[in-house]
Amino acid sequence: MNRRAQIALLLLVMAATVLVRVVVWPRFFPSDEVVQASPDDLRQAPDTGLPYVVKLGAPGCLHCQRMQLVWVSLAQRFTNRVRFYALDLAQYPEVAEKYEVMFIPTTVFFAAGGDRRHTQVGFLDEEGVVALMCEYGLTCDERNQTGEDTGCQTASMFALFLR
Repeated sequence: MNRRAQIALLLLVMAATVLVRVVVWPRFFPSDEVVQASPDDLRQAPDTGLPYVVKLGAPGCLHCQRMQLVWVSLAQRFTNRVRFYALDLAQYPEVAEKYEVMFIPTTVFFAAGGDRRHTQVGFLDEEGVVALMCEYGLTCDERNQTGEDTGCQTASMFALFLR
């Protein structure tokens, strides 16, 4: 096999891996910690007594699908401290108007009780979400229940670069 064919095969394998990880995996193995929300779920979210973060997106949006993996990781990391919701704007377009969504994905951060703290447009990786949660007071515990560092100090420094 010549060099070009090897490179093409490598790129094909990499693309297939990304496709499976971003598109296929979340559809067949959704996380119980991430609520696939409806407008009713968002209306009831303040009653949980926890801060919550909502990802507004659509199934055809690659960045929205990439953020689903971030959501699963964060939901596990902040279990019983922050709720994570994902809402499909293609299914509920009225929510886009309510939250003034211009581009997707859009992430909305709420304090416990439902006070809207911040709206961020575009893809956010895990550190970016944690940084904004810390910056806007959703959580800044330095350690979770197992004593593991949640990364809020590092995340707070990272937040400076998101502005």
